[in-house]
Amino acid sequence: MASSSTSVSDLVKLFGPRAKLSRNVSSLNDQSKSEDWKIRFEQERDDAIRAEADLSRRRSSGRFTSQIEQINQQHEAMDESNTTAVAPVSHSASTTTSVQPADWESERDGLYQLLKNKDEEINELRQLVEKLKKKTIEQEETIGAVWELALNQSSSS
Repeated sequence: MASSSTSVSDLVKLFGPRAKLSRNVSSLNDQSKSEDWKIRFEQERDDAIRAEADLSRRRSSGRFTSQIEQINQQHEAMDESNTTAVAPVSHSASTTTSVQPADWESERDGLYQLLKNKDEEINELRQLVEKLKKKTIEQEETIGAVWELALNQSSSS
């Protein structure tokens, strides 16, 4: 009986350090999540830049498809709608001295909506990049098959 009470008291003594350890771990997890989002944003931005460079290269070489043009027009329309959504936020941020708590909540909701829209835009860009990668791979395979066929034709003749 005495051994069980000493083990319980030992557990009680260890509660404080364990609680401190778990609190520290959760703050580290929050920091790693923000770093992960930052890395994800940078990767998506780089992918978007590469996709735009590929698109401009294809436009200049004349190998431009109508599907890509449609997607590009959709992105331009989204960019226009995003710039109109950003303008009120920047205006209200400049007048922070006269803002009421209700205005803070509406501004916060607007910022959350803007964040959600940007997240959706990132996902759409990721899908566009994947589509372009698949299409590029298919075109490379087609070119390789045509090249191989041409070599077979020239060697047989």
